[in-house]
Amino acid sequence: MEITLIPKNHASLGIVPRSVFAGAFYWLFALLVVAAPAAAQTAPGPPAPSPAPPARPTRAASSLTILTSPPGADVRLRNDSEFDGTSPLELPWNWTGTYSVIVSGGGAATARGVVNVPSTGIPKALSDPPGLSARLVFRSLSYPGLNAFTGGRRARGAVLGLAATGGVAAAIRSHILYRNALNDLDSEASARARENKLDRNHWIGYAAAIWGVSAVDEWFSPRIDVVQATPQRVTFTAPSLSRGAVAWRALLLPGAGHEFAGRSGRGAVWMAGVLAGGAGALVADHDVRHQRRLLADATDALNNAPPSQKPALQQEVFRRADDLQTAEDLRRGFEDAALIFHGASFIDALTMSLTPHDGGPRRFSAVPRFGPGASSLALQMRF
Repeated sequence: MEITLIPKNHASLGIVPRSVFAGAFYWLFALLVVAAPAAAQTAPGPPAPSPAPPARPTRAASSLTILTSPPGADVRLRNDSEFDGTSPLELPWNWTGTYSVIVSGGGAATARGVVNVPSTGIPKALSDPPGLSARLVFRSLSYPGLNAFTGGRRARGAVLGLAATGGVAAAIRSHILYRNALNDLDSEASARARENKLDRNHWIGYAAAIWGVSAVDEWFSPRIDVVQATPQRVTFTAPSLSRGAVAWRALLLPGAGHEFAGRSGRGAVWMAGVLAGGAGALVADHDVRHQRRLLADATDALNNAPPSQKPALQQEVFRRADDLQTAEDLRRGFEDAALIFHGASFIDALTMSLTPHDGGPRRFSAVPRFGPGASSLALQMRF
């Protein structure tokens, strides 16, 4: 007898029908088809590169062409080394930093300024531009002559500084004498106090006048400006040199026209003559007031003296009168000398030559070169 066992559930025997495999494969394939586009949209990709910053202008391994307006002027750059020539000229690529610049000749006034030449970037002026500004007015109120001396106009700065220092010292001395006279008990103490007080006020006024002259001199001193600057080219502008510009400056301040035309030594001499004449007039004025007081005392003594003493006292009055006349003549001489120096400065500015006093623009330059192996100095001469 045959017995056949047919299970009710194939799964119970661990056998999976073929249809089950087919269904599972179908659903897995459908799931991948649906999920793949979404995964492609949400999956993070590599970060996008950030845009590169714009390149800074540079003049590496290239020279800087220096032009001037007016064209053809002489340019001098000063730092640890000196570079000069006639525009247009080429500044080597390794010349960078801050330079004192002087532009002169070629129809340009002698103008000064400070310029920074970076290794990367555009040259720019660090000094005050031409024209009057609040910054310039504030800076011009420094000690007389200081800006002129540090700005390259050393002769003029020295004259102004010495004159102001002398005026301040004389005012301090007069004030000390005035205070001492207030403590004196003799009969002439009050008169001496009045004289010394007046001397102090006069010297204060003299020093204040020097301060004002120094400020105005700084306002109208020619200065350069930087225009049309690129990493490879820069133009320095300077005021045009003309007889009219020289004349009105010489009329305003003694020696200012000479400074404008590049004759700084002659300008300093004319300025020193005018200031010395003013200081001498103040010293002589003190003597005038002193002799006038002595003459008044001698006259009072003569009027109150008995007849026997009158002849001797009359001689004393005559001597005091002569001393007073001498002091007045000396004061007038100093005043006239100051006016004559100013007038002579103006006439000299009208008649002096405005061409370069060295016979022409300089065409020599020295270029130092430094390297890891050796250092050298290249001398260049234009013909």
